[in-house]
Amino acid sequence: MKVLITGGAGFLGRRLASKLLQRGVLRNAAGVEESIDRLVLFDAIRPTDSPIHAFAWSPAI
Repeated sequence: MKVLITGGAGFLGRRLASKLLQRGVLRNAAGVEESIDRLVLFDAIRPTDSPIHAFAWSPAI
């Protein structure tokens, strides 16, 4: 199963990704457990340890 987490650089997104990687499986719509093949984090900001730095960062255009 492929998993995309939007807001992956945020407080909840990082923790959700960590828990999903530890668990390794999710249930699909039919209720069958499938292993997580790929986990992708997507966000509009660069993840950092400090939220202050994350908001100060701007991508080069």
